[in-house]
Amino acid sequence: MRKRLALVAWLTAVALLALSLVPGVAPWLADRLPGNGDAGFPQRVGFIRGAPMLPDKPGPLALIVVDNNFGAATLEAVSASGRAYTLPATYDASLSPDGRLLMTHGERRISVRDLTSGQVQAATVDRPLRSAGAWSSDGSRLLLSISRKLNGYAAVLDTATGRLTTSTVRARPVGFLPDGRIVALKTTDDDTRVMVLDSALAVLSTAPLRPTDGWADGGPNDATVNPEGQLMTREGPDDGRVLFRTFSVTDGTQSRQLVAEVGGRSVAYGCPMGWRGADPVIVTKTDGTPARVVQVHPDGSTTQLLAIHHRMQSLCVAFSADALRAGPGRALLGANDAVWTWYWRPLLLMLLLAGGALTWLLSRRRRSSPS
Repeated sequence: MRKRLALVAWLTAVALLALSLVPGVAPWLADRLPGNGDAGFPQRVGFIRGAPMLPDKPGPLALIVVDNNFGAATLEAVSASGRAYTLPATYDASLSPDGRLLMTHGERRISVRDLTSGQVQAATVDRPLRSAGAWSSDGSRLLLSISRKLNGYAAVLDTATGRLTTSTVRARPVGFLPDGRIVALKTTDDDTRVMVLDSALAVLSTAPLRPTDGWADGGPNDATVNPEGQLMTREGPDDGRVLFRTFSVTDGTQSRQLVAEVGGRSVAYGCPMGWRGADPVIVTKTDGTPARVVQVHPDGSTTQLLAIHHRMQSLCVAFSADALRAGPGRALLGANDAVWTWYWRPLLLMLLLAGGALTWLLSRRRRSSPS
């Protein structure tokens, strides 16, 4: 009886491990783990290069991974349950706060696809698109920076109609205030200024940024609007640290600063900053390692939120705001991205098979040996 129970346990373990290696099964199982139904994104993203092309109506997505792919620069998207898709060839992509809208753009054309209905709104611009900026909280508007120059021109896309409102204001849009006004930065040889624009992109106010101890290296590397409606800039890393400063958008005075330790890693600038509550979420990178998504706490410590397979050559990760707010699902090995963590299931399966074969051979030898 004991041998029969051991055989059943061995067969069950082998079957489950083998099943978990079938593509698509692991996300299905993860979605059914206790507590994972409300997760915003999977805690681990495996080797998803070559995933199926994005269908017309896949439903909301959680995150987008920018994969260098040996210079081919492909984009893969992942749902909250871990289902992965390859995005069509595009310069850039981002998700609305609820993950329902997907923005993609080429040099002079931008498209917004509703991932639930499959409907697409498109707009064409007469200057090159430099980048797509922030979404409004309801996903109805998307900020754009037009032309490749440092400041560019601010523009706003109505995602429901595809109507594009452009401005002659030479500034880089960085985010929306809670009341719908727009914040932009203008950098010159003399200073960096914060500008507040109305919904029609008319300038309401402008003020120079006044860091309390001067800029660490000539000015901010990146900027965004925090949930409190203040401007947050990033500088560094300097000696393995990233410096965050918070400024008033009305008079440019600095109110706070925060130093985060990121070790020997650099910050993936151009990767949008996200938020978990009042904590900024950034992407860090070093040569030869995957991108890491870390939450920066008020004391400057960090928590890694996501593990990405080491073969993905990931450069950047862009989340939907709601996915970040909900947080990662639970995974057995958490956000540990060491190489061995991606191969424990096949290794354990091989050990079980080898152990089972050895046990069978030993039992056969005992039966055949003379008593």
